[in-house]
Amino acid sequence: MPQAHAIGVQALSGLRCVLPSPPPTAFVKSLSESTVDIEFNAWIDQREANFFRMRSEAIRVVKAALDGLFGLALGLALIPIATRVIAPAIARATDR
Repeated sequence: MPQAHAIGVQALSGLRCVLPSPPPTAFVKSLSESTVDIEFNAWIDQREANFFRMRSEAIRVVKAALDGLFGLALGLALIPIATRVIAPAIARATDR
């Protein structure tokens, strides 16, 4: 599981609008007999990217990275990636 966390976080970190600080994270949401649900989180700068497009891209790249890790196409229901947003007013205040 730590490898899946690292691969997903690395995939998120490679997206152009994902902010480096705070860095993307991964958490186990739940366990069952045959699945492990992992939630990935990242902060984006919404001045640079559309929230919904970025969320869709984040889901795509994390799933592709995990498919590559396990060497197969995962047939799973992905937990939506929780992408947190820096609002423009907050971002300007922190840019000073």
